[in-house]
Amino acid sequence: MTDSTPEEGEPTSLTSKAKAFCKEHKGKLIAAGTVVLLAAAVVIKQTVEQNVIDTQSTDDVEESGETEDTASNSASDEPQKRRAEHDVKGHERTLSDGRVIPAPVS
Repeated sequence: MTDSTPEEGEPTSLTSKAKAFCKEHKGKLIAAGTVVLLAAAVVIKQTVEQNVIDTQSTDDVEESGETEDTASNSASDEPQKRRAEHDVKGHERTLSDGRVIPAPVS
């Protein structure tokens, strides 16, 4: 059943198939590996930079004696991200029993 000689030119073992596949697609495998490594390097670099920025902002808060609440309200080099504001007046909810009620505004 498991003959060591290939029939019709096909490899019989998994190792032989893997070697043949690698020889056939060597360039594509190298290109794909390079892309994966570059993507990983970019992610690592951004993570490290973000950690450095977070660490610096934490150190600035500790040095100035501000709490997190007052630090977030004070003027800094980075503009504060604002929430998207939208009007919620007149918003209604329909309950499962069919009643329509005004939605609470928070």
